[in-house]
Amino acid sequence: MPKCRLTLTDNSFIPSTTRLWNSLDNDTRNSQTLSRFKTALSGRNVVKSPCLLFSGVRKLGIIHARLRHNCSVLNYDLFRCNLVGDPSCMCGNPCENVFHFFTECPLYMQARDTLYNDTAITGNVNLNTFLYGNPAVSLDDNNIIFRAVQRYIRESGRF
Repeated sequence: MPKCRLTLTDNSFIPSTTRLWNSLDNDTRNSQTLSRFKTALSGRNVVKSPCLLFSGVRKLGIIHARLRHNCSVLNYDLFRCNLVGDPSCMCGNPCENVFHFFTECPLYMQARDTLYNDTAITGNVNLNTFLYGNPAVSLDDNNIIFRAVQRYIRESGRF
């Protein structure tokens, strides 16, 4: 194993892949063909992303994920990265963050009304539900939520 002084370096490509390779059993490492190697790897425990995160239109899903991770083009997110000098919204609010975008901004009132009407059938909705879904409801209801959020993103015209 390569010696790493920093955790950041230890988690980089070469050390992490070396660790993964060393964790494989000898039979898998010595597979005769690529297809046998892939078959041996497919039997291992692989964490899959929830299929909910892949629902809807890809471009809108990417924007939705960026909102989830606070790395969108909302002024507050850009301000935190020192890309803009002012985190305020065009409506005059001093902070254009995800909460403001989904719940307060008067510029998107009509689109927000549609969002809340479309998601009302799934029960109590809040910002966390818009961003991550609701574990208490079915996958179909969560798909309704995510598609409504993506429609809101599109209709807002903000992105």
